[in-house]
Amino acid sequence: MKFLFVFNQTHPDFRIAEFLGICRIFDIEFDPEQLNTKEHVFIFEFPDSSPVKKILSRSVIVKFACELLFEPTSLDNLFQIFEENVEYFRQFDSPDLSFKCKFLSVNRQHGIDYLNRERIIADKIPFDVCNVDLKTPDNTFCAIEVYKNNDSEVPERIFFGKMIAEGQQKLKRIYNLKDRLYIGNTTMDPELSFIQANIAGIKAGDLVLDPFSGTGGLLIPAAHFGAYVVGAEINYSIAKAIGKSSRHGVKYRNDEESVEGNFEQYGLSDKYLSTILADASIHGVYRSGPIFDRIVSDPPYGVREKSSKCGRKEPKPDWIIKKDQYVQSYPEKTVYELSNTFTDLLNLAASKLVIGGCLSFWYPIVVQTYSENSIPQHPALKLIFNCFQPLTTKTARRLLTYKKIQEPNSGESGYIPEDMLSNGVFRQQTYGK
Repeated sequence: MKFLFVFNQTHPDFRIAEFLGICRIFDIEFDPEQLNTKEHVFIFEFPDSSPVKKILSRSVIVKFACELLFEPTSLDNLFQIFEENVEYFRQFDSPDLSFKCKFLSVNRQHGIDYLNRERIIADKIPFDVCNVDLKTPDNTFCAIEVYKNNDSEVPERIFFGKMIAEGQQKLKRIYNLKDRLYIGNTTMDPELSFIQANIAGIKAGDLVLDPFSGTGGLLIPAAHFGAYVVGAEINYSIAKAIGKSSRHGVKYRNDEESVEGNFEQYGLSDKYLSTILADASIHGVYRSGPIFDRIVSDPPYGVREKSSKCGRKEPKPDWIIKKDQYVQSYPEKTVYELSNTFTDLLNLAASKLVIGGCLSFWYPIVVQTYSENSIPQHPALKLIFNCFQPLTTKTARRLLTYKKIQEPNSGESGYIPEDMLSNGVFRQQTYGK
């Protein structure tokens, strides 16, 4: 059977990775050569609608999919095809059933007449007794026109199909940050956090860790998809939700705000195990041997939040206490070099992920100096996805996803062949210095 997939035009560079990630979750065979980042409408073949429904139950990037019925050359040709296929529509023509027609133009603005087009197409569908229901129809029929660009007068292709289902764009609304109980300066956008969960292949029953969990923004989608989640956070104020608020116009956080409260808000308390107050560079806090199915993270880049770890704080020249009189308190925090943040993250994944498990994290880059050699590597991990998101004219970030392919040998460690992040380079480029 042929199915028409219509993709959102946002985040095109994440499209293939998310689609493949979902297919791997459900063991759906799919050739990635069928998909690209330039077009937005694709025809895929599956034995039946079951794989399509599974993909749509997870995808944030797919707008909707329908069973492809006809490929007319024009609307007049479509109406002629309707007349030639009355028998097909008879199965839906019942007073106990309802329908609606959906019209969409791709690569071109709708225009003010698109609602009129929906009405015209609906009137031409050969129904005698089937009722129209624009809110909750039993069946939805879709007409899609694909244009070369917004200035094109005539569509390049026209499709007509029967809607299977919509994707999961509603998750952006359900989990929006404005209504979330507790957010921080770097809480991940919900759309991207759900995309990351799909790319990482998170599924029900998985044990998922975020070693830089903050307010739990990346763990909430994992819990939504049925995984059990654990966070680790070195910043006491963030882990315990105390101190200054990140919300505009609000000075301090209140007693109701907490990481656990976020999971309670969405009915996910049974999936939230704990947030550990811990240093991400110290891995002995976790049980020895492989334990996690997935590790997801958005480490601090030193821009909106400082990157730190436990260590001796070097005295500054203007301190009143002299260096030889300084007594170290514990635990102190010191600067966590950005490149070490990511090599430590790879070491953690190599040690604590099960074979076949995935590590997915956001990696900042300076666009001008980026190359494949600046990507972190580890002998036990295979890079499977590398997605690009621009931030400024000079900087960007990449969502890197690795699969653990073997247990690490003694002495093996993560490394970056060409380190482009040392000495605060990313922060300097972000602020144009």
